[in-house]
Amino acid sequence: MEQINSIRCQIKRRLGQRVNVKASHGRKRYSFHEGTICGVYPNVFTLSVTEDGVERKYSYSYSDVLTKNVQFLP
Repeated sequence: MEQINSIRCQIKRRLGQRVNVKASHGRKRYSFHEGTICGVYPNVFTLSVTEDGVERKYSYSYSDVLTKNVQFLP
């Protein structure tokens, strides 16, 4: 639980910043998104992404970051 709180604090510090995210969908399938962290909530955080002129929001849990199913890229 302490690790998840640490991850939450790190993401909260990046609120409003642009980030690159790699998300695993299993069986060697990944999606890459570049967007802005727009919300930090108790169990999830949201990423606002504009693709082809359309704004989308993706939500990820802190446990996904802990298990490396979601990674922040440089």
